[in-house]
Amino acid sequence: MGKIKRGIIALTSTVMALSAAVPVFAEGEEPADTEPVKEVTEEGSTDESTTVESQEELAPLSDGAPATKDFWTDLNEDGYVEVGKYKVEKIKENVYHMDEDIQALPGGANDESGNMNNPSSIYFVEREDEVLMVDLGNPAGTGVNDAKTIVKEMVGTKKLSILITHSHGDHTGLGVSKEVFDGIDVNKVYVSKPDQAAASSALTQFAGKIELLDDNTTFTVSDTTYTATIVNAHTEGSLMVEDLKDNVLFTGDTFGSGFVWLFWDMNGGNPIAALNDGISKAQTALKKMTSPSILAGHKWQQFWDQNDERPSEMSIQYFNDMAQVIKGLSDGTTVSKPYSAGAVTGIELSSNGAKAKIDTKQEYVDTYLKQLNQMSEAYVYSATNKLGIETVNNTAAASIIVYPDGNLSDTEAQKYLDDTGMSAYADAHASSVYVARPSDGSKFTASDVEGFKKIVGKIVVSSNVKLVGIGNGATFINENLSQYMNFVSGLALINPEGTTGKLSASVPTYVSGNTNIAKAYIEADNATKINTDGSVTTYQNPDSRFEIVVTDSSSKNAVDGYKAAWDTVLCKFGRIGNYIEGNGIGTWYSRPLITGDEASDSARKYQYFDSVDNITDMTRTIYTEDLNGNGINSLWYVYVPENVKKAKGTVPVVFLMHGNTNDPRTQYDTSGWASVASREGIILVCPEWQGHTYQGYTYDPMTSDTNFTSESDFITGCYHRVMEEYPQIDPSRVYISGLSAGCRNTTNNGLVNTKYFAAGAGQSGPFKNNADGLAKLQAGVAANKDSYDFPIIYFSGDKDEYLGDWDQLGASGGLEMAQLYAELNGMNIPDGNDAENQDLYGINWDETYTIDTDAERIAKIKGGILTSDTGVEICMNRIYGWGHWNYAPDAEMMWKFMSKYSRDVTTGKTVRDDVIYGSEKVFVAGDDWGPAVNKVMLTLDEEVNASDLDPTTFTVKETKESTNWADLSVYNATAPRTVLDVYLSDDKGNKVDAQKGNVVTVEMYISPNEGSPFRYDVPTGSNKWVNHYQLTVNGKAKDKLINVDQVLDLKDHSNWVTDAAEKFDVTKTFTGSDGIVMPYGQYTPKNNGKKKALVVWLHGAGEGVGAAGNYGNDNYVDLLGNEVTALVSNEFQKLYDGGAYVITPQAQTMWMDGGDGKYQNGDKGSMYEKTLFELIQNVVKNNPEIDPDRIIIGGCSNGGYMTMEMVLKHPDYFLKAYPICEAFYDEFITDDMLKAVKKGGTEFWFTYAKNDTTVDPTLTAMPTIKRMQKLGIPVHTSVWDDVHDTTGRFWLDEDGQLTSEKTGTPYQYMGHWSWIYFDNNSNICDDCKKNEWKWMAEYSPKKEETVKKDDSKKDTAHKKDDKKSAKTSDNSHAVFYAGTFFMTMIALVGVVVLKKKFHE
Repeated sequence: MGKIKRGIIALTSTVMALSAAVPVFAEGEEPADTEPVKEVTEEGSTDESTTVESQEELAPLSDGAPATKDFWTDLNEDGYVEVGKYKVEKIKENVYHMDEDIQALPGGANDESGNMNNPSSIYFVEREDEVLMVDLGNPAGTGVNDAKTIVKEMVGTKKLSILITHSHGDHTGLGVSKEVFDGIDVNKVYVSKPDQAAASSALTQFAGKIELLDDNTTFTVSDTTYTATIVNAHTEGSLMVEDLKDNVLFTGDTFGSGFVWLFWDMNGGNPIAALNDGISKAQTALKKMTSPSILAGHKWQQFWDQNDERPSEMSIQYFNDMAQVIKGLSDGTTVSKPYSAGAVTGIELSSNGAKAKIDTKQEYVDTYLKQLNQMSEAYVYSATNKLGIETVNNTAAASIIVYPDGNLSDTEAQKYLDDTGMSAYADAHASSVYVARPSDGSKFTASDVEGFKKIVGKIVVSSNVKLVGIGNGATFINENLSQYMNFVSGLALINPEGTTGKLSASVPTYVSGNTNIAKAYIEADNATKINTDGSVTTYQNPDSRFEIVVTDSSSKNAVDGYKAAWDTVLCKFGRIGNYIEGNGIGTWYSRPLITGDEASDSARKYQYFDSVDNITDMTRTIYTEDLNGNGINSLWYVYVPENVKKAKGTVPVVFLMHGNTNDPRTQYDTSGWASVASREGIILVCPEWQGHTYQGYTYDPMTSDTNFTSESDFITGCYHRVMEEYPQIDPSRVYISGLSAGCRNTTNNGLVNTKYFAAGAGQSGPFKNNADGLAKLQAGVAANKDSYDFPIIYFSGDKDEYLGDWDQLGASGGLEMAQLYAELNGMNIPDGNDAENQDLYGINWDETYTIDTDAERIAKIKGGILTSDTGVEICMNRIYGWGHWNYAPDAEMMWKFMSKYSRDVTTGKTVRDDVIYGSEKVFVAGDDWGPAVNKVMLTLDEEVNASDLDPTTFTVKETKESTNWADLSVYNATAPRTVLDVYLSDDKGNKVDAQKGNVVTVEMYISPNEGSPFRYDVPTGSNKWVNHYQLTVNGKAKDKLINVDQVLDLKDHSNWVTDAAEKFDVTKTFTGSDGIVMPYGQYTPKNNGKKKALVVWLHGAGEGVGAAGNYGNDNYVDLLGNEVTALVSNEFQKLYDGGAYVITPQAQTMWMDGGDGKYQNGDKGSMYEKTLFELIQNVVKNNPEIDPDRIIIGGCSNGGYMTMEMVLKHPDYFLKAYPICEAFYDEFITDDMLKAVKKGGTEFWFTYAKNDTTVDPTLTAMPTIKRMQKLGIPVHTSVWDDVHDTTGRFWLDEDGQLTSEKTGTPYQYMGHWSWIYFDNNSNICDDCKKNEWKWMAEYSPKKEETVKKDDSKKDTAHKKDDKKSAKTSDNSHAVFYAGTFFMTMIALVGVVVLKKKFHE
C-alpha cells in the first residue's frame, strides 16, 4: 500500500472542515490576510505531529479484532495509511478520518476521464466496546474491498453505530454496498427525521436499526453522549453534533468546508436565516469545549489551493466570518458575484477578509432581508442598509429598545422615533430601533418578558444596548427586566411606577417623574449625590464615572423625557460582554446577549467604555484616494481634536488598524482611543487597510500581507498623505496601534517599517507566524536592528479564542514576538523557561506588575516589561477572563506607554521623553584586592527630588574590557552591579542635605569579584585601566525614568575621582643619569616646621608604566593597585609627628627587569636601581622638611624584591625596610651584603604567607630572615598561614564561593597577597608583638658621635661596582620564577601574576 508524508495529514491542530459540494470560484479574487488560528493538539501541546510509539496505541481496544500488521504499522509510524483509493489518518485521540484524498489523486484533481475528485469525509470515533462512524461518504464504486478493509480494521469485533449528518448521496454512499459491512455488528444508524426519507434508499441494509433524531436531542454510543442540533439550511435535516468527551463538533455540510451550498428551498424559502441561527448555536456549542475540533464533510476543501480565501486550519473564526457575510447583506458590506458549478447557478457571497463563503440564490437573499426586520413583538426601524463611509459609527452604535406607554401602531411608533430623533440617530449610525408591542395589544405585563427576549434575540449581539420606557413601558421594565441590566449601557425610565425587581448589575439610569424608583438604581450603582440643579439631581459612584443615576422630579412627556435622558445618560457609555468567567474562550460578538441559560446570562459581566456619541470635540474627515494608480480608491478616516487644529508640528498621531473584516471606524468607536485622543490632543487615523465594500463600492486594500513587507500602500500612500496633509503632526511622535489583524499590522510594521513609528501597541495579539511570515519578520529585524529600536506593548485576553493557549507557550505568539523585538532592540533573547512567569509566556521579565479589578475595570491584568540599555521596552499584558476584542481601559495604558517615546527624525534613534538623561563620573576606591568603582555620580539634565530616589528602582549594568582566560582573548563583558544606595550628592559622590538637585550618586557593592576598572594584560604582564568601561544606569524619580549610559575613558582622570589617591601629585617624573625616565607620585604633608620621614612604596610587577608608555598606565595604577592610599590615611599619618612624605615610583616595566625585559631574582640586579636611588635622593634634596635619616622603603612582590636590592646596595641609607612577599632569592645575597646591612643599621619587617604559590618564601624571605637574625640584624616578621579578609565583609559559603553572609569562614585571597595585612594595619610582630605601622613611625635621633650621612658618601657608595651586590649566575631561577608565575596565573583562571587578580 502506498503512503504519503504525514506532515499535512497527522493533524495535531484544531480541525475544522466545513464544506459541501465543490464550487467554481470567480476569477480575480484576491486573498486577504486574516487572523492565524491557534494550533493546539488534543493534549494541548504544540508539536507539529503526533508520534505514536507502538502499534497498540492506535489499534482497536482490547476486545476488538486483531489488526492487520501493515495497516496499523503505517498508521502508527506515519500518522496515516493509504488503502487503495482511501486514506485514513488520526485526527486526535480516539478520532480518525477517512476519505479519497490520496497522493495519486488529491482532492480537486481530475482523473483520467476528466472527472474531478471530490473526497467526502468519514470519521471514526473509537470507544471501549463500540465505534461511531460519522457519515458514509461517496459510493465505493471499485473501492468496495478497500472500504471494507478499512471498516474492518477500525471496528474489529466491536459494535458499530453510524451517524448520518445529512441525506446527500456523497455522505450516504457506502450504505448501498452491503459488502463493506459484511461481518460488522451494526448497532444503530442515526439520521434526522427531516432527512430520513431522502436517505432511506441508501440505508435499506440497516432496516430496523434506524434511529430518528429530532432537533436538540441526545443519543449515546458506548460511554459517550452526543447532542444533535438540526440546522435546516443545506438540507431540511442537516445536523451538527456535539461530542463534549472528545471536544469535537461534527458538522457534515451544514456549514460547509470553506463554502456552504444553500441552493434548495429550506426553512420555508429562507435557508440563510436558518444558517444564521445555526451559526449562533455552533458558536455556543464551541464555547463549552477545550481546544475544539470541527469535523466537516469535505476536509480537503479547507486546504484547496484554488480557493484563495480557504480557511485551512479553521477555528471558531470560520463561524464568525460566515456570520459577517450574512450581516453584510443588511449593511451593504457583503460582496455578491455570479456563481456556477455545472448545472448549478446563482451567486457567491463573501466579505473582504472572511475565509467563509455562501453559495446560494438571489431569491433567498431577498427573502432573508425581507423577513429580517419583521417581528410581531416590535416595530423595527432598521437603518443597517444605510451603512456607508459617511456613517458616524457602526460597531458601537446604540441598539435602542423602546417600551412606550402601551401599544403604538406602526405609524405612531414611527412618529415617536422621528420626534425624538431616534430614527435620525439610526440613519446616521446604520443601527436599529425596536418599539416593543404588548402581547395583549394594550398594556405591557410580565408575559411580555418573552417578547423582550425575542427582541434581544433579533439584536443577537451588541456593545451598546439602550432601554427606554415611558409610563406603562417604564413600569414594565422596572418590574420585570431588572435581571437583564448587566448588558444595558443606558436606561431611561420616564414616569415609571411599581416596585423595582432585583437588579443583576449596575446600570447608568435616568428617571423622571417618580424619582422614588431611582433608589434601587442608586444603590446598585453605589452612587452618591454630586450635584443638584433645579429639579435634576445627579448621583455617581465615587470610584466609577460609568455608574451614574440622574433623576428629574418633574414629569416629562415621552419626547422631552427621552431627549433629556439621552443628553444626561444614554449618550455617554457603551457596555461589552467580552468577559468570560471560569472555563471557556470566546468573544462578545460570538456570544448572544441572551443564550437561554438565565443564571449564566444574568451573572455575565459587561465592561463599560466611553461612547463616542458623547465626544463632540473631534472633527472627522473622510479620505478616498487612488494611492497606487490602479483606478481604485483607498479609504481612511482622520479624527482631529478641536484644541490642536491651529497647532504646528507639535501634535502626536496614532494610526489605528482595525481587526479582520472590521469597519475602520471600529477602533475609534470601541477601543477607548477616542476619549484619550480628545483629552490628550492626539490626531487619530483609521485606515481601511483591508479593502471593504460599502454601498456597492469595494475600496482598494492598503496591504495584501498585513505589512509583512515594506512596500505597501499603507506606508507609501496613506502614511505619507497624512503626514503631508496635517502640519500639526510632530513627525517624531507617530505611533501605531491595532486590534487582532490590526495588531498583526502593528507588529509587522514595528519590525519591518520601524523607522516610520516611534512606538506601537497591540490588542488581542501577538500572533504566532508560519514559517514564511516568520522569515519575513526576521529579515526585517536583520535590516533594522543596527539602526532602529521599537518599543511595543501588547494586551491579550487569556480567554482569546484565536491566540492559542496562554499556558502552552509554543501555541501562542507572545514568546516569538518577544524574541524578535528583543533582537531588534539589542536585548538578551528570552527563552520562555521562567517557571514563575508561565502565565506570561515563560519570559524572565525585568519587571512584572499586576493591576487589580476596580469599579471601572472588571478584569485583572498582569504585565511584564523587558527594558533595553537605552530604555526601550517590550511590554506584554495578560487580561484575565477577557476574550478577543478591545479592552477600553487599555487605551490609557497604551498611550502612557507610547507617549514616553519619540523618534529622532534626524538620526532615527528612539528617545525616551519621560527619561532624564545626563552624564557620568565614577568614584574609584582602593581596596584590598585593588581598585573598585563603588560609586557613579550622575549629572542629570534636570533636577530631581531627594524623596523620589529609591535604590530599589535603580539598576546598574557594567560593560568593560575583559580577558577570556580560556584563550586569552580580550572582549567586552557585561554584568549587573548591585545597588546599595542612591542619594543627592556633590560631583565627588559626597551626600548632600538638599531637597532637590541634579547630581545623584548611585552607590554600588564592591568585592574581589565585582567592580574593578583594571584588566590584567597577559602579553605585557601588567595591570591596566580597561580600554572600555561603561556603566548603564536606569532608575526612577517618581514618574520619570533616569537613564544614563556612557563609555568612560578611565585614562582621562576627569572621568573619575578618588579620595586618598587625590592627595598625591601624580604628575611628577624624574630622569636618571642613565637616561631612564621614572614617573612617581608624591604626597606632601602640611608644613609644621618639623622634620619628617619619607616613606617609599615600590609597586608589584603589574603596576609598571610600560616601556615608552605602552601600558598606558599612570601613577594611579600604582596607588590604587595595592591600596597604597593606606599610607596617606589619617590612621597612618597621625603616627608621625606632622605626618610623613610618601612617594610611589614607577618602573617602566618591572623592578626585576635585568635590562633585557626578563625577570631576574637578584643574580643580575635591576636596571632601575640607579635611577630609583637618584630619584629618592632628589626628593630628599628638594624637600628640606624630609629628615634624611628617616628614609623608610618597602613594597610588595616585585617591589619587595626591589626593597631588598636597594637596601643591599645602599646599606647605610635606609632607616627601615618593610619587604612584603619579596622575591629576592636568598642564594644571591652574600654574607658580606648582610654584614654591610648590619653595619648600616637598617631595621627590617618581613611579611609573607606560608601558602604563597607565586613567590616561594622558602627560597626568599625565610632563609634570609634566619641569616639576618643569626647576624643580629633587627628583624620583625609577620608570617601568615594564608591571606584572608580581615574586614568582616567577605566570607566563603559552603561551596567555597564568595558571599557577604557571615558564615564564620573568611574569604581567602591568593597566598601571595599578603600586602593586604599591611594595608589594613593588621601586621603584629610574631616575636615582639609590635604593630608594624607604629614600628615604622618609631624614631630616635642618632647620637652626636654618629657620623652624619652626606650625599657625597652616598654617591660614592652608589658608584661602587654594581656587580658586587649580585654574583653572576645563570638565569635558571629567573626562568623558573617567570614560568611558574605565568602558569600559576593560567591555572587560577583570572589570578593576576606576581601579585594580584582582578575579576572582570
